[in-house]
Amino acid sequence: MFGPQLNALRFAAKSFARRAKWSTIAALLFLIGLGFLMSAAWILLSKQFGPVPTALVAGIVFIVLGLLAYAFSRYPPRVIPRETTREMQNPFNNPALSLAGLANALILGVFAGRAARRRR
Repeated sequence: MFGPQLNALRFAAKSFARRAKWSTIAALLFLIGLGFLMSAAWILLSKQFGPVPTALVAGIVFIVLGLLAYAFSRYPPRVIPRETTREMQNPFNNPALSLAGLANALILGVFAGRAARRRR
């Protein structure tokens, strides 16, 4: 009875696990590459300016980047989720077309018809 739903749920779980696994691997590789780039920049800048000014500049840059990331995280996203846009674009999700809306329209029509008959 629930076979298709369970299969869809299993597929969604497997897809999510696969995406999470490969996203984690990609993030780790990205961080390793960023570490190598930072060490190369450190070597280059410390040869030109010395270790103390290089450490000060690197510290200030990372503090500013951290503050910008924190400020960015305070604002909610402005993008509407895909599920919501699908629901908004589907004309059959209109409340007037729902079963409750149709039943309500029928009841209002019956009462309006009865009220019109009484007045005559």
